[in-house]
Amino acid sequence: MPFKSITSILSATILGVAGAAIAQDSYPEGPVTVVVTYSPGGSSDLSARTLASTATDALGKQIVVTNRAGAGGITGMTAINNAEADGYTLGLGRVATLAVVPAVNKSISYDIEDITYLGLLEKNPNGCVTGADRPFEDLNDLIEAIEAEPGKLIYSSSGVGTLTHLASAMVLDATDLDDPANAAIHIPQRGEGAAVTAVVNGSVDFFCGNLPPMLGNIQSGQLKPLVVMLPERDPALPEVSTAAELGHPELEAVVGWSALVGPPGLSEEVVAKWTEVLSTTGDSETYQNFVKRLGSTPSVMGPEETRSFVLKQYETFNELAERLNLRTVQ
Repeated sequence: MPFKSITSILSATILGVAGAAIAQDSYPEGPVTVVVTYSPGGSSDLSARTLASTATDALGKQIVVTNRAGAGGITGMTAINNAEADGYTLGLGRVATLAVVPAVNKSISYDIEDITYLGLLEKNPNGCVTGADRPFEDLNDLIEAIEAEPGKLIYSSSGVGTLTHLASAMVLDATDLDDPANAAIHIPQRGEGAAVTAVVNGSVDFFCGNLPPMLGNIQSGQLKPLVVMLPERDPALPEVSTAAELGHPELEAVVGWSALVGPPGLSEEVVAKWTEVLSTTGDSETYQNFVKRLGSTPSVMGPEETRSFVLKQYETFNELAERLNLRTVQ
């Protein structure tokens, strides 16, 4: 082969490799929007804004947080799913939008199998609480009371088909009753704050949900914690037993979490960039401290690990919704 031809081939190869590297390094060329599927001020909003404030340097461009609330997170998640797959519109996926809602509502327009998973960000500890005047000291006391008088006790949730609803449903499923779905009376409220207030004022007997927002009520003596649904005891509530310690390790599946996701079909270059950004950010002391101040646990995972985690969460809630007939829409 003539020397000139060899030179041409080598030059083309080198230019091709360099071009691919430049293409990867050029993303992003402008601000990246992260869509939050709930209103400002909630756990998902705070998670997204924590990411935006700590990952900008690693990304090299501004991260803009925008809220698209509605229909229990479906509105925002649908917008993320339908966004152009260029990496400039991403989303903050939550346990509700990616696991609970798909399990109980089969009419949603997005498929969690198709979503591009960029990385898990953090986990939020969940647990069950009761009123200060109730006789239960831990979860097993509550379960015994439910078994003794099925259909008497009342629990609140932030709405039908939410994680707080399914968390209590899993507690009822831990009883030895033949009809656990009707073992206690469910009174859904308009949001988590109202659900907690119902326990404080004695309207209901118990509630299971995100622990950090309840710490103030617990510390003031208005709420009594019964269990933490974590593999280890919560540092904020070291005296409260874990579900596993009380003989119910399956309840560890009830955990809040946030994940950075994108529409179907994001390029390998975009995924690789965010894998690098999240790894760098997740290891930073600034990010770790921010997340811990919110009462959450930093838990950054890579794309494939995140995808497996989310799908396993979905399977848990899907099986529960099927067994206890908790479907809101078939």
